[in-house]
Amino acid sequence: MPRSKIATGILFASAVLSTHLFESAGAQERGLSGFTPIDAAEVLQGYTETSAPQVDQPAPGANQLPQLQDTPPRTRRPGTSAAGSSSPDFLRGRQLADTGPRRGRQSHQSLLAPAQFHGNFFGTSGSISANLDVQGAKRFSADIPAAGGNARFNIADNNKGVPQNRVFTDYRHFNNAIAAGSTDPGLPSFGRRQDLDSFLVGVEKTLNEDELISVEIRLPFSGNADINQPGYVVSAGEFGNIPILWKQAILLEDSYSVVVGSSLITPTGGDVTGQIFGSPFSVNNEAWHLAPFFGGILTPQLASTDGFDSMLPGVTKLLSRTTFQYFGSVDFALNDQEVVLPGEQPGGFREPTLMFLSSAVVVNLFDKATAKHLTRLDGSVELHYAKDIGGGSSFNSSSSPGSLVFSQNGITDLLNLTAGLSAEIHRNTRIQVAAAAPLAASDAWNHRAFDGELIVSINRFF
Repeated sequence: MPRSKIATGILFASAVLSTHLFESAGAQERGLSGFTPIDAAEVLQGYTETSAPQVDQPAPGANQLPQLQDTPPRTRRPGTSAAGSSSPDFLRGRQLADTGPRRGRQSHQSLLAPAQFHGNFFGTSGSISANLDVQGAKRFSADIPAAGGNARFNIADNNKGVPQNRVFTDYRHFNNAIAAGSTDPGLPSFGRRQDLDSFLVGVEKTLNEDELISVEIRLPFSGNADINQPGYVVSAGEFGNIPILWKQAILLEDSYSVVVGSSLITPTGGDVTGQIFGSPFSVNNEAWHLAPFFGGILTPQLASTDGFDSMLPGVTKLLSRTTFQYFGSVDFALNDQEVVLPGEQPGGFREPTLMFLSSAVVVNLFDKATAKHLTRLDGSVELHYAKDIGGGSSFNSSSSPGSLVFSQNGITDLLNLTAGLSAEIHRNTRIQVAAAAPLAASDAWNHRAFDGELIVSINRFF
């Protein structure tokens, strides 16, 4: 893969982030430009030339001014609750800004406390198929793992519906994720039988004083996306496509948030080169993707009442420790993936438009802000749905050994279940472990992107 593609993506992402940072710094400098410098010598000279004012001592027994209390200064930012207002425990919305930033913000700690979405998504760029006989009765099909199997992603992967300040890393192991096979009895039957390991590092940073907007950059790569099966050999590279995300909170309160934004997925990942039954081919990873999204968080704030608790004992307490999260997005390709075959004009195929819907329920199992190490423990259950809503196209070739077809992959509907635990250390580091599994039957390969997934993620908030 040309190194220039990776460098271009990183430079573009850096330019977006640095532009906002310079604008913020410039705004602060302009705010100070209106002040007139003070000559300290003139002030001191004027003070010494005049007699110091005499302060009358209060008579014995007179009312004295109260002693000032040694309390930390308030550091609330715009958008937080007013100083001095009463607040319940932070599971129901307490602001913790008075003690300095925690979990990556200085406001709305109740929304930052619960676990992130774990996520689940894996999707190859497309598929290739070939006729093995004249009648087309025997056919071979396989995935095209462009960008090292990291061509697209779900906004719900290690994310949350509120702008954050964090650096993070992910490891995902997909069991039986890459598919290949044939209807020829002499070749392995079609199925998903190759594992894939995926990694990424990323950073998210808020851009304004109100902490209502953030920019996020992810750098994905994989370890074993190459395929080596009878009749089909593919080299897919290691680097994935770099997504750049913009997220803005349009509603942000102590107990709920609503965010909107968009991700631009840049084609920085590796191209695919290979052979299918002796015929060489290549698929150049050229497609840009745009994925607008929405999301949010809800932390119920319930007042305990004798009547309610008597009918459903413990429900109020359970709901006060429960957080609901959601994301939705539509990912569509802006251009085609290029196909190059010897002796033919280059062509291309369009990846399909995908719709993602994700929801999660997070329950707090332990919380103690003053604990020495483990300050919070959460358990979560998530549902993730992905659907092909059209827009894909194919490229047909007459190359030997039979008619080659490059097209979108065969996935039509995916419904996956994810469950995991999240441990918070010192209120600024979150370690999450989860497992994901498809809910479709094992023989419905077009409804399964993998057989199982292990997810480990670490978020460091600043």
